Amino acid sequence: MTTKNRNSYKCPVCGHNLDSEIWVTGDKDPQPGDISICYYCASANEFTENLNLKNITVHDFKLLDDATKSTILSILREILSKPL
Repeated sequence: MTTKNRNSYKCPVCGHNLDSEIWVTGDKDPQPGDISICYYCASANEFTENLNLKNITVHDFKLLDDATKSTILSILREILSKPL
């Protein structure tokens, strides 16, 4: 898991421009299937073939390996525990 400043992407859930994300999978330029978590709304998102972000559905989440699921949940707990 790494945090990097990148080109801006728009969160598909809250609409914030994301120029720094927590990367659950991947540690270079985003590739289709890489996962990013929005720090503003704590949504887990996946890069599509066109490198747009789409929100991960429950079905998508269930298909992830256990280590990735655990990492996502840990990051979400951390983000959601921060005061507004």
